[in-house]
Amino acid sequence: MLSRLLTRAMSTSAPATQLNKYIVFAKDFTDVEAPARRLAVREQHLANAREGKKRGDVALGGALLGNDFGDGEKKMVGSMLIVHATSLAEARRKFVEEDVYTTGRVWDPAHVEIWPFQQAPIAPPAAEEGKQ
Repeated sequence: MLSRLLTRAMSTSAPATQLNKYIVFAKDFTDVEAPARRLAVREQHLANAREGKKRGDVALGGALLGNDFGDGEKKMVGSMLIVHATSLAEARRKFVEEDVYTTGRVWDPAHVEIWPFQQAPIAPPAAEEGKQ
């Protein structure tokens, strides 16, 4: 009886914290020095993003462009990330407030949006072909 209770107690431990997906849209400051500030801290930002990807905190990310592809030199005007966090507050703290693009005055805090994101259950084409 005691062994069954111990086994049951061990198997009903607290569930792992659920990570949710959030999309972060962060627009850059628009002053003339903003592009230079972005380039000055870009390698650190990318290194931090790579570490987040390894940990599973960052699903993907990249630059928002101010012009269409093929319309001259790419002009980075912000960033978009899909991240995993327990809450909006955690997403804001970990992926905006603590990011070097914020502390380095690249992202304009007045123009940052974070949205809870529910991914659609769309299977890749190869998975669909295997079902036939």
